[in-house]
Amino acid sequence: FDRPNPSPPSPAMLCAGIAQLVGRTSGPLTEEGLENIKQHKYKGGQYTKLDNLLNPLWTKSTEMLPMWVPPNVVTAVGGVCHLTSLGLTMVYCPTFTEVAPAWVLQVCAVLIFLGYWLDCMDGKQARRTGSSSPLGQLFDHGCDALSLLAHFSLTAILTAPLASSFRLVVANLVILHTTFFLSQWVEYHTHELIHSLGGFGITEVISFAVLMALGLSLVDRGQGSILDMEVSLPVVGAANLSTLYMVGFVI
Repeated sequence: FDRPNPSPPSPAMLCAGIAQLVGRTSGPLTEEGLENIKQHKYKGGQYTKLDNLLNPLWTKSTEMLPMWVPPNVVTAVGGVCHLTSLGLTMVYCPTFTEVAPAWVLQVCAVLIFLGYWLDCMDGKQARRTGSSSPLGQLFDHGCDALSLLAHFSLTAILTAPLASSFRLVVANLVILHTTFFLSQWVEYHTHELIHSLGGFGITEVISFAVLMALGLSLVDRGQGSILDMEVSLPVVGAANLSTLYMVGFVI
């Protein structure tokens, strides 16, 4: 006998399934937390000028996707781009004291650019296909948390080994993840995900890192290069350009 094809589970059914699993494993998500996930409605923060400039391109790119492509697939492909970039930096610059090959900077820059571009498309694809769900946003935020490692590793190898101070590397990592955590914390209380401050946001930061990676891949980054040129500032004192760049990026 022919059996009818089962219909895909709804977000409510998925949340109920997760609730049962959490109840069996005593995981970190409570029943109240799962209910909050199910009822959550995403509200993005204010766009910057660069966001407004690129938004039509993000929309146009999304419209080129087939309607049958799930938004979570778009999110996952963007996550793969970021993890691939992270893997390259781990192989070619594992201690952040090696001079990464120029092609590694270029490939990582392209991968992070593509990953962020897809991250800006997945929500549009979800609304376009009518498949938006709280679990989709949870998956998106999880991939964003992992992508921070790729952003961190790229900025850390840009000026290595001239600015490979352990303190700067740790400060970079701590500030990136603290900022991400605080944005989620603010969203929890205000129900709005703030991604920019004073007209400068995530898009600007990632664009700057990508452009710096592409630019620095074209010049010598070793001892005696222009990045090793020492300058003296009133407060900071003597420091080379690589160190000043890393400190500025962290700030």
